[in-house]
Amino acid sequence: MEFVVNEWLLEYIRRDAEPQNRADACKFLEHLKNKPDKLVIKRKSRFSDKYYWYMKEGEHDDRSKEISKFLGYLLRDSNKTTIMEEEEVPQIPEDIKEDCPADDIYLIELALFSKDRTIITTDRKLKEKMNSCSILKILIFSDFIQTYDC
Repeated sequence: MEFVVNEWLLEYIRRDAEPQNRADACKFLEHLKNKPDKLVIKRKSRFSDKYYWYMKEGEHDDRSKEISKFLGYLLRDSNKTTIMEEEEVPQIPEDIKEDCPADDIYLIELALFSKDRTIITTDRKLKEKMNSCSILKILIFSDFIQTYDC
């Protein structure tokens, strides 16, 4: 499967994240590595901005460094991550765009491009707002991780 994720993944690997969130994010990354699944991200987005800041400025304990290095490996592996350039991202149809929160438009754009049209998020408001959009699957991470295994 191809998944679009937002910044929750980066927040959940931080050393000050709740232990269960951190464990679940690590489980997600490990399973992603072992399955034929891929992330779809936009080169210039809130996700990538936060990733680059975190790699450069974030405080890291040994475990955070290990997790960050692993995430960096996944993001650089074209078999595991598709990185979209701005000009490659499709425009959202107006009927979908009007339901989408402005901060999340990039997620919808990426999902519309991706093969499986699936967003994994922690944002329940996004899921509720986009619930009527039948061409997208928006999954809440805490529910998704319970069934995502090797």
